[in-house]
Amino acid sequence: MALGLGIIGLGRVAWLLEKDPLRGKPATHWGAWQQVKGVQLKAVCDSDPDRLAAFLKEFPKAKGYLRYEDMLAHERLDLLSIAAYADTRCAMVLAACNAGVRGIWCEKAMGTTLQEAQRIERAVKRYGVHLAMSYPRRWGGAYQWVARALQSGALGRLESVNVQFPSNFIHTGTHAFDVLRMLCGEAQSVQGWLEGGSERVQDSGYQYKTRYATRYETRFDESAPQNDLGGFGIVWFKNGARATLQASRKNYFRFEFELLTDRAMVRIGNTQREFFSVGESPHFAGFRELLPQPFPPVEEHNVFTAIAQNLVAAIKKDVPVVCNATDGRKALEIGLALHQSHAMGHAPVKISEVARGLKVQNR
Repeated sequence: MALGLGIIGLGRVAWLLEKDPLRGKPATHWGAWQQVKGVQLKAVCDSDPDRLAAFLKEFPKAKGYLRYEDMLAHERLDLLSIAAYADTRCAMVLAACNAGVRGIWCEKAMGTTLQEAQRIERAVKRYGVHLAMSYPRRWGGAYQWVARALQSGALGRLESVNVQFPSNFIHTGTHAFDVLRMLCGEAQSVQGWLEGGSERVQDSGYQYKTRYATRYETRFDESAPQNDLGGFGIVWFKNGARATLQASRKNYFRFEFELLTDRAMVRIGNTQREFFSVGESPHFAGFRELLPQPFPPVEEHNVFTAIAQNLVAAIKKDVPVVCNATDGRKALEIGLALHQSHAMGHAPVKISEVARGLKVQNR
């Protein structure tokens, strides 16, 4: 019998990016689910009537709902994709667990607070629900090769990672933080500086006005919601490695990791695959340098399809999900810690000391 699928949220990552002529396909939740045998779309939901109508026009066999509560109450679903906004994901996951959903593909970030992420983590464990966080690089062959090579020692001892991404420590940054955990292990502490010189920072809640000037607020108040900003950050890992985060707004898109070990360098990103190893310098007698080498061959597959296949296998065979609820919570913790550090005058913040109620609005 086919597994019944539902989708909440019908925006870009749910299905609209399939219309992008330049992207590899599939590039969305629905695009990936269509590649998996034994899955049948039963219902979709969006609070925007126009978006709901647009999807149903192309896929009229699905039932449409404006409220996810109604969909979960009336449909028997085995699988659920949650592609709605971050501040609604916690309630949706909890409702899905109560409704008997067995597998959830949840968009990132997991929520807007650590408290929300912890509630999700506890709920899926309690109900035995398999949850896959939508950090697709975890399923990517090149990233998996780098992780294995670091873990085996083949690349040497990891010293530092320089990370480039375009703004937003939560919405975009948690993608990077999940990769960093995959490559470097568990984070220990962070320092954060939110990007300055913009109205976004002035409106973020991190500054206050005095009679004479606008000053940075260093008295941390976790009860005041903050906006999701980028900037500069440092992450220290328990294994001694450190990562620098270059996440200010840019006039171009770049998402890249540059890893430096004691005997190699790797650059990997959305389109970058570069590998350098130690060799005799062609420029200076008696010196050794990092020289470019062919990037090792890796198994290439569509990461979106891999997520969907992993979730189905988890339900049918109880195989582990590559990126689960705990991974989602830990990625969010790093992003929240960076915001908290900024609010505390850029003081280092231990991951274990992230305020559970700190709320950072994100998509």
